[in-house]
Amino acid sequence: MFICALEPKTLRALFENRFVLDDLKSLGAGVAIAVRDFSEERAQAVRLLNRMGIPVSAWLLLPGREGSWLDGTNVVQTAELYDALLRWSERKGLRWSAVGFAGCLSNGKATGLDKAARASEAVLYKLIDQAHEDGFGVELFYDPPEPHANKEIKLRFLQTLGQQSRVVERRIILKPNHHVVGYPLSSQIASYSEAVCVSNAQGSLFPSTEAGAQKKSWRDFAQELRAARQKSSSMYVFSLESCAELGFLDRMVTLDWNAETPGSVRRGNSSMRKIRAGLQRMPWLGIAALISLISGALLIVGKKKR
Repeated sequence: MFICALEPKTLRALFENRFVLDDLKSLGAGVAIAVRDFSEERAQAVRLLNRMGIPVSAWLLLPGREGSWLDGTNVVQTAELYDALLRWSERKGLRWSAVGFAGCLSNGKATGLDKAARASEAVLYKLIDQAHEDGFGVELFYDPPEPHANKEIKLRFLQTLGQQSRVVERRIILKPNHHVVGYPLSSQIASYSEAVCVSNAQGSLFPSTEAGAQKKSWRDFAQELRAARQKSSSMYVFSLESCAELGFLDRMVTLDWNAETPGSVRRGNSSMRKIRAGLQRMPWLGIAALISLISGALLIVGKKKR
């Protein structure tokens, strides 16, 4: 699944590129579109993906001035945005495979222990139930606390993940693999995520931080793609527009997904490589082993004859 966070005009232009659509079809990939407005350009893009049979998720984000993340100050606006999404989709004939919400407070905005935060979570749970009743799958995306955040915030984040794991189809942690490595509580966080995220830029997966971020080389990006696929069959890539711009989409179509990645050694092949290396250094071992095998076979045959 590719994450796409473009503004209306550039979004429409992206999906008017036939090569982008062909690559998505070849990859069997879907698109998670960040919905911050209900423009005609956005509707046209979704309708085109619908006609092509490409799955589309609507990730609801509040307008930038109001803050994109769900927290105690804007959860009501998120519910209103969801209602507006339903009306707009019905009016424009749009089909969504899932709806995405920001899962909880992020990066220490609040500990989640106060009354307002608990009320916000209650509204979120109602919103999730409503989306299920409306026939949508639900994806919750999270921006985990930074390593320097205090212990209370980190533990609350894990607690929230545990609570919400029972009510949604998929949780996505918006941190590339290289950010999670060495992160305190990273193993616990990973255990709650059904998907692995990969970014083609250095930095966060959150849309507002991509501008100006240093892009990765194809070699580094391909290694992270393979590592992510080996960890999970469900993968989110940020961002579609950047992959198209860098020429990574068509290279992903022909990528050898089974190639080994640095630091990941296949167990079965590892033993065989060690044996082959030993035989190359000491070929007489192979000869001795063969003689021993033949002798054992002759001894068994001799016993059977007697």
